[in-house]
Amino acid sequence: MGTMPRRALVRGLIVGVAYAGLACSLLVDTDGLDGSGPSGPGPTSPEGGGEAAAPDGDVVGRDATSDAPRGAPPPSCAAPGLGRSDCGPSGAEDCCTSKRVEGGVYKRGHDGVILFDPTHPAQVSSFELDRFEVTVGRFRSFVDAVATAGWRPAAGSGKHGHLSAGRGLTRAPADPGQPFEAGWDPTLSAALSGSLLEWGARLSCHPSYQTWSSSPNAKDTFPINCVSWVEAAAFCISDGGFLPSEAELDYAGAGGDQQRVYPWSSPPTSTTVDCSHANLAACGAPPDSAPNAVGSRSPKGDGRWGHADLTGNVFEWAADIHIDPYVDPCVDCVGNADAGARSAHGGGYFNPTSGAANGYRYKYEPDARDIALGFRCARSP
Repeated sequence: MGTMPRRALVRGLIVGVAYAGLACSLLVDTDGLDGSGPSGPGPTSPEGGGEAAAPDGDVVGRDATSDAPRGAPPPSCAAPGLGRSDCGPSGAEDCCTSKRVEGGVYKRGHDGVILFDPTHPAQVSSFELDRFEVTVGRFRSFVDAVATAGWRPAAGSGKHGHLSAGRGLTRAPADPGQPFEAGWDPTLSAALSGSLLEWGARLSCHPSYQTWSSSPNAKDTFPINCVSWVEAAAFCISDGGFLPSEAELDYAGAGGDQQRVYPWSSPPTSTTVDCSHANLAACGAPPDSAPNAVGSRSPKGDGRWGHADLTGNVFEWAADIHIDPYVDPCVDCVGNADAGARSAHGGGYFNPTSGAANGYRYKYEPDARDIALGFRCARSP
């Protein structure tokens, strides 16, 4: 895309989860688990070869020549700084690095070890996905742009422009209206209004576990949390990308047709998981468990194509409304009706290891602000 930066269901058991005074709704897959869900005992042994396969695909940093929408703030890593140029295990990676995910066909919510429903195949075209979850440092420049400069996404922006001759993802058959994703709806722009002070209040959803701060500090490399779906979608548009679909997030975590149990599983059926792979509940009991700096479990916890934190740390918003069990058939599909609860992917830092398998799905209302909910952006290849 020119100089663009490269920067199961197993049927619906709905479990209400409250943590640190905040509530979310989980839709988790439990078939094939002999009655034990994500809260049951899970593999915790660090023994065995859980190293991820060598990443396929190149890393290309973001620069100021990105084709972000006209009038948008500059790419969030255009200038070095906290949460922009100091990510990963070395603290020296471009936080906006994006890596190519090679397309293919796979089975959603299936790994043959923990999740056993093979009846929801999907075809996913190649795309690029940010290596890291969006950091506080990156998100701060977006807040400045919308609160101070008044930037808003253009109508129809934020589509997967490399698909369907620019029309984007294919909407679920049950969706009303046009057959392809509509992009940004200007009626959503009202949700971006407010002063810097008001934005700070929105992003401060917990006195101890929020990651936001109005000025740079040591948490700038942490994933932004307490962020709504609309804010996540608008950020990705401002940064020259779009929210990934649920199928894209799931596909990246599964290693495509490898159908990995965990993003790092090598061989794909390996159930090895410990705190060197992902930031999960076993890595610190509350109040010690909390978001960590993005990429702090890299490279051991990376997925097939080199993406960090595909499970653990924070859940990640997807573009889709949550359709139970899945959008079928799925060829570059999205559940993209105008309203409804949204899908999220990847375990959060308070999940037990048994709830970190790649195929689990989660469900949030679009205005939810949760201390274990963030996002990352996708881009055209």
